[in-house]
Amino acid sequence: MDNSILDIKSRINSMIYLNMMSYSVLSGCGNCSMPDAKEVEELEPILHSIPTTQRPYQIFFTNSLYKKCLPQYEIDIENPLNFSSFRWTDRKRKEIIDIDIMANSIIACCNLIERLLTFDLELENPNFILYILYKTASNQARFINQHLKVGNIFYNGEDVSDQDSNELNIQIADRRPDIVSQFAVFHAFSALLQLSSYNLYYYDLNEEELFGVINILPGLLTGFTEDVEQRTSKELSLIGLHLTEIYRPSHCHTDMVGKTLHKIGKELCRRTSAQGLLQRKKDGEELASIATTTNSLNLLAQLAYMFASKSSYEASHRLYEHFSRSWDNEGLIFKTKDSNKQKYSIKDVAAVIAALFSFLRIAHDRNLKEILQRQISGFAETTLVDSGIFNGQYYPILQHSKLEHPESLISSALWAPVFNKGFEYKISKKKHYCDPDVFRADYVLPACVILLSSINI
Repeated sequence: MDNSILDIKSRINSMIYLNMMSYSVLSGCGNCSMPDAKEVEELEPILHSIPTTQRPYQIFFTNSLYKKCLPQYEIDIENPLNFSSFRWTDRKRKEIIDIDIMANSIIACCNLIERLLTFDLELENPNFILYILYKTASNQARFINQHLKVGNIFYNGEDVSDQDSNELNIQIADRRPDIVSQFAVFHAFSALLQLSSYNLYYYDLNEEELFGVINILPGLLTGFTEDVEQRTSKELSLIGLHLTEIYRPSHCHTDMVGKTLHKIGKELCRRTSAQGLLQRKKDGEELASIATTTNSLNLLAQLAYMFASKSSYEASHRLYEHFSRSWDNEGLIFKTKDSNKQKYSIKDVAAVIAALFSFLRIAHDRNLKEILQRQISGFAETTLVDSGIFNGQYYPILQHSKLEHPESLISSALWAPVFNKGFEYKISKKKHYCDPDVFRADYVLPACVILLSSINI
């Protein structure tokens, strides 16, 4: 693969690593706990392998996550080895615990663990980072099971705990959960189960309990497949992307998941016109958004690769050919509308980059491969680096080296290194507008998962 593409993969992995460490692990934006006696014992050999002058302390675990938070540090960071110094301020918090955010946090943490175990990410003190990511993922899974599951359904919650009390009080906040979030939970528990194959000595999740959750999946699949034609293309593409990740390890209801993927692929192919336009709904005139179009391209390309599906292969080519006509070779961006001013959310950016990477795997023509590589390289540079969508350059604890960014970007010790919700780009001036703001986990974490899943296949 082209070296520039490998560099882009490395940079994206590093940005997502920083984002997940800053928010899911270190922010403290949620219910937190200090290590118990068992965890102190598990940590002891890991910490003792680190030189005393580099040893982290005041370690805590973030067991749940709030939907909206301000990514500013609560105190000045005097000692970067102090975990607690990287907590975010409690201003502008919305203490809703979104089940989709929790699930995507677990998935991303598990994916990063696999990147570390397979040496795709190289960091100092990897054993310590592996442990912290694992505890974050496993504790958040336990939180879901204990506080956000009612019967066989997973719900959003609200933290209404008394600040003066040590008791946790989570109330179910939404009695009509989103169907995509249900599949995200099964993806999360499947990812945790997959970690059991790495023989981590501190892996303490009960596989029977994991399967207890995962075994709810067939019932959900049955109801979903009966209703596929009535689902939006957005729901189909996102659910399909979760199911491809569940299908790959081949230990979670493989036949049923595979049949569902075929049915989703068939429906998306049917909604893709000969011109490469995607319907938002069955028999509807409204077209799908850029994120849904590229998520569908991503999924169909993966189905073409996984199952040698001719119909998925042909539909993904039609989608790409139409989408590629919007490429602006000067601005190095896909124009989402006929205007000098382009707006992208982090979800849009992730969907496009992930789709291009997945489509590259099934592109046989040499010229097409070269075009795709140029588009990936140019688009990633424009949207992830030049845009300033990656907040602040003050690097938190555990980062082995700083990412290289253009000198035009202003570094700030106030802002945690996380992704912003989106940016605006004026093509004629090649100027980006992206100011740090409240962290929108409902945008950022699904984007991180889609990127991690597609660029690291």
